[in-house]
Amino acid sequence: MANSFTASLQPLLFGAARIVPRELTGVIGAVDTKFSDQGVAKGDTVTVPVSPVATLASFTASQTFTVGTDRTATSKVLTLNQEKVSSWNLTPEQERSLGNGGMADDVLQQTVKQHIRAHVNGMEAYVWGIARKAASRGTGTAATSPFATDQKPLADALKILLDNGAGNQDLSAIIDTVAGADLRKVANLFKVSEAGDGNMLRNGVLGRLYNFDIRESAAVAAVTKGTGASYTSNTAGYAVGATAITLITGTGTILAGDVVTFAGDTNKYVVAADLAGGVVTLAEPGLKVALAGSAVAMTIGSTATQNVCLRRDAVVFAARPGLQPEGGGIDQMTISDPVTGLSFLVYRKVGDGIASWYMRTVYDAFAPNPYACAMLLG
Repeated sequence: MANSFTASLQPLLFGAARIVPRELTGVIGAVDTKFSDQGVAKGDTVTVPVSPVATLASFTASQTFTVGTDRTATSKVLTLNQEKVSSWNLTPEQERSLGNGGMADDVLQQTVKQHIRAHVNGMEAYVWGIARKAASRGTGTAATSPFATDQKPLADALKILLDNGAGNQDLSAIIDTVAGADLRKVANLFKVSEAGDGNMLRNGVLGRLYNFDIRESAAVAAVTKGTGASYTSNTAGYAVGATAITLITGTGTILAGDVVTFAGDTNKYVVAADLAGGVVTLAEPGLKVALAGSAVAMTIGSTATQNVCLRRDAVVFAARPGLQPEGGGIDQMTISDPVTGLSFLVYRKVGDGIASWYMRTVYDAFAPNPYACAMLLG
């Protein structure tokens, strides 16, 4: 039978979960978390099927049926590889000192909530990293807040998603607090006569714009671009939709998440994987304009804050508490964060003159639908 914390400790741990403060976590709330992961062990996989694009052909009337075209579905796999632990110690003397001061309950709750905060912030940053590297294309200007003047750059991000076939439902724009502050200053959003209500002016509620739920995240930050320069495509030529472009000349790195452009094409493509073997890989759906069968200059964009606009199913995130064997003098229980819905295993091991506490979680994320994700540069 599993050991559990005493009745006196359980309320303290649940209380810590209820009052936990944290930085903004807009990413976790914007992505797909509906996949059942409780039965998945660390290192096991969750498979998501992906249907192929349909093709059209001319129809000719006939008394006989022709054989239909085969469809070969592909799949993308999420492997639960991330496992994080945090810990702290308390000696009997420390526990007595806290108890004598009447602070034991408060100190334990504050300790637990700070550990939850650290875990959640780590997961938020990890999922944002997955999302930004999966963005199909980008819009906006590097090192310039997208909402310094107005909210119109969101319309450009929506155009990318619409052109990709992602639609305009269940969308979120995940922005940093600089962009959020600028958005709150946009006159036609906080003027009640123009906005239609006073939520922005009186309550600071960002709400919805262009069908995007506006979410702020402390994880969104400036990303240093790769060092690559003077690259060109080779002379093979590449059709619309190509994602693997072989480069010639040039030096330096091209990193996943870098934004690149090709001469004669105004689209800002997001790099899906680090440059390898002389091939740069673009996120799906790839090129929107064909590259000529001659060397075409490629430019890497500047360092920028990488805000992300996406449909919920663009990124899948799975998380569950860590697992600890039963017995062995270990007290354990699971506590859940009511804000994000994430759960954590908390357990305590009593040694000789000291008690060690631990908090563990297992998680991972991946992007099965890059076409439903766009980058909003800032």
